Amino acid sequence: MNDKSERSEAPLDLPGLTHRYLDGELLPGEREALTELLSCQDNARSEFVRCLLLQVRLEEILAQRRSEAALGAIAVNQCEASGAGAALRKSRLPEGGKRARPVLELIRQLLVPGGGHLNVPVLSCLLLLCMIFSATLAGWIVNRSWRTSILAGNEGSVAQSTPRDDLALVPAYTATLVNVTNCRWDSNRSSADVLRGTVSPGQSLNLLEGVAQINSQLRSGATAEFQLEGPLALVLTSEGMPSLQFGRMTAAFRSDDDEFTLDTPLGRVVVSGHASVGIVAAADEVELHTFSGAARFEYWLTDVERAPNRVSVEPGMSTHARVASGGGLSIEHGKARENHFAAKRDSVDSHLVISDKYVRKILQAKPLGYWRFESDEGGVIRNEAADRLHCRIIGDAIRLRSAGGNRTAEFGATAGSGYLFSEDVVEGIGDSYTTEVWIKPSYYHHAIIFSLVEPHDSSFMQHQFLMELCGPGPGAPATRIWDEHPKQIRFLHRGINRDEPSQCYSQGPYVLGKWQHVAVVKDAEEVRSYVDGEFVASVKDTFPLGDRLHVLMGQLYPKDSSGREVWLARLFVGQLDEVAFYDRALTAEEINQHYHAVRPEPTGAPDTVSSARDTS
Repeated sequence: MNDKSERSEAPLDLPGLTHRYLDGELLPGEREALTELLSCQDNARSEFVRCLLLQVRLEEILAQRRSEAALGAIAVNQCEASGAGAALRKSRLPEGGKRARPVLELIRQLLVPGGGHLNVPVLSCLLLLCMIFSATLAGWIVNRSWRTSILAGNEGSVAQSTPRDDLALVPAYTATLVNVTNCRWDSNRSSADVLRGTVSPGQSLNLLEGVAQINSQLRSGATAEFQLEGPLALVLTSEGMPSLQFGRMTAAFRSDDDEFTLDTPLGRVVVSGHASVGIVAAADEVELHTFSGAARFEYWLTDVERAPNRVSVEPGMSTHARVASGGGLSIEHGKARENHFAAKRDSVDSHLVISDKYVRKILQAKPLGYWRFESDEGGVIRNEAADRLHCRIIGDAIRLRSAGGNRTAEFGATAGSGYLFSEDVVEGIGDSYTTEVWIKPSYYHHAIIFSLVEPHDSSFMQHQFLMELCGPGPGAPATRIWDEHPKQIRFLHRGINRDEPSQCYSQGPYVLGKWQHVAVVKDAEEVRSYVDGEFVASVKDTFPLGDRLHVLMGQLYPKDSSGREVWLARLFVGQLDEVAFYDRALTAEEINQHYHAVRPEPTGAPDTVSSARDTS
């Protein structure tokens, strides 16, 4: 029995099938099995795309090494023009006919299986595959072309350089990755060096959580800035433009002549001149929001009877395309929604207007701590209820933002650490306390809002109480309990000498770009949580709170005794205001009254932000 016959009887092996497909060696039975697998299983389609991308990337690297070898040979023999010309003539693109035929045939079989009807479940996978393949191949071709220009320039003599030869030595663009804050990357799916902040043609980025920025400058001097919101995946093309696979991003372009293109699973976004856009992409739907300038959407797939193959999107407008059940595209138009994106959200959504009546009501409830963020004199946020538990600003990522006669604390204003920490301690609380805050998250992420900690040089069991936002969903190698509650608010109470804390969740998701009131109450019997004045969840707990606890807002751990960050994690990005902590259990009626005493109002005049301060 030959090798191919033995393979057909072996258990189904997706990586093996994919590699044999790339080599054009699939048997008919294996081809049918691969087609069926890609049609029915999402994870199989993802693995198939990944294998193809890795193979293309491998061929790119091998081709580059062949070019470098040819270049080295020319440098050694630079005086022999004929030898250099021969080396150039020998460095050709890899033979592609063997792979092109199986690719086209499999696409035809997947899209039109037997009956001649479009197979919608695998359409998105193939569109994504084509997008990744074209972006990577484009990077290979451009990289190859400027290397060939170098070879051609050396055909006569290396010393005889011209301005045109010098231009060939300059990369088409430079791209820099800037971590804004709280970024968590999928290292298995990100080929770019995120630690060094460099992104090259054909490299991929997979952002599980956080907000990051890519700055790209073309040789012409044109610039582009892309703000990425996790979860997101993209590949950077040879032209310095992202090929967005899924996720949410904004882009700002500055150019007098250039036209920028960004690829998505359903089409290409084309932007001219000075412009600002927002894009939301998934496998089967894409939104384009034009904030300023000129933009259009050129669709990969369209039903000619229902929609044109390109749509212009004027400033202040949007277009939403999704794959319809019949196989074409469903196109809807509307207004641009800046509050869809973290980069635009703070300037368009609600402000928190706090009246003197509200302040008096809080003070009458006798909190131990009441932090209003009206002043940061000396790098300290004062406790309005007593002359203790003042919170020092640590790091430079916190600003005080003024709007509507009120000031709020903005966290995550710059990259790196930024949190609030009390130098004195909370003592004698016992089994009853209450915490209430007003929060305005900028995006879905995992972040600490308020906590009580007992700092030490180990990260083990520091927290006696915490209130935190849960991130967008699973992504860590080991499943964490809060991954089952994406976009919810988590409340944790540990108590004295206790390994396993009690916890409960807000049930519904927290809202982005909007002020919301969050409170948690611990009494002798249980922990209860409230959102916008309404009860949401509870858990039984009779353990009392420990003593000598510091207030910590904005990240998971403070610095250790030597001034080092023990673990820089769960940084809050958004705004915080009117934080109060009580040594008693507030009633449900009191919490409801506090919520209804404040009405967030629509944006009026622009916010003003205080200057940066580094008090770490």
